[in-house]
Amino acid sequence: MSRDSRLSKLLPGLTARERAILVLQSWREDKQEDLSWRRTMPQNQTNEFNRYIGLMNVANRELHLLIGRIEHMADKLDVRFAWLTSLILWQEHVDEIRRAVRVAVREPISEGEYAARVEANRSRWVDLEELAAELASDAGGWREEDYEADEEGHQQLTDEAWDRVCGAKKGWLLEQIAAGNLEARGKGRRLKVQEGDFDDLIGHEGGAAPQDYLSYRVVPDSEAAQTETDRALLGSLQRVLDWKPFEEGEGSSGVPDVPRRLLDGLKEGIAGGLIFAWVELRTVEHVLEEIGVEFEGADPLKPRGREMLAETKRRLLKLQEELRYFRMEVVLRDPLPEEIEEMRAFVQEKAT
Repeated sequence: MSRDSRLSKLLPGLTARERAILVLQSWREDKQEDLSWRRTMPQNQTNEFNRYIGLMNVANRELHLLIGRIEHMADKLDVRFAWLTSLILWQEHVDEIRRAVRVAVREPISEGEYAARVEANRSRWVDLEELAAELASDAGGWREEDYEADEEGHQQLTDEAWDRVCGAKKGWLLEQIAAGNLEARGKGRRLKVQEGDFDDLIGHEGGAAPQDYLSYRVVPDSEAAQTETDRALLGSLQRVLDWKPFEEGEGSSGVPDVPRRLLDGLKEGIAGGLIFAWVELRTVEHVLEEIGVEFEGADPLKPRGREMLAETKRRLLKLQEELRYFRMEVVLRDPLPEEIEEMRAFVQEKAT
């Protein structure tokens, strides 16, 4: 008996599932199915067989389209990530320019105005704790046991050593107050002394520093008018670097920081889009696994669809990893039971 004859005798005994698996296999291999699989099928297998064929159609039509939509989401997320990267690099470049300007430029100020600011600083009342910390910072002479390694292996002062020296410097200041060398007001933690008296005591020449630059360029009072012009130009430069509208006055809190708003919006959009795309993808995977069980473990998706699904999944995971470079930890959750049930109901509806 020939092989075809033996197969012909076996065909009537195939179950509806076995016939559907044969059809699925031919689909996946892009081959024409054997029409005898259907011709020899008993009437009572028709409904069940059609259900299997419906599941195959849903997997390779509706779910394939959904995978394509998720792939499109991944495309848009990649574009947004590229935009985010460009914006961050641009912001870092602007910050470097801002730092360079602060170092290279000295804010102009007239002698009279500078003297007034120095005197204002000298008359300022400062907490004793702050002055003790200033003295401790300049103390030097730290012992070897005063240091410990941080997480990166760098040596830093221990809290105990810092507190010990700060305490000693505060004790010395209290002695100076008791001896009448420093005028003080307040009690306990609110004890304060004037900065000018403190500077005179330790032999420090007090000064004044601008808010946006490292130092002043003191010019004669006769050039005060030009000083104001130069300061206005520097203010314009600062507003450009800070992305502030030119019509805003100094100290205006009008429009929020535009670059920061763009960054925050992009980060939020990418994180939300990534989570949504991931949940959609995992829901499709879950339902495809359920359909595969119906076919005794055979993959109901054609190779092209499976490759698209795997590649899209890889891209989403890669994006999650790349976001960590910008200190964005996006947690990709699994779909909720109700989300899976909604997809399952959609498949059942389309399969019938």
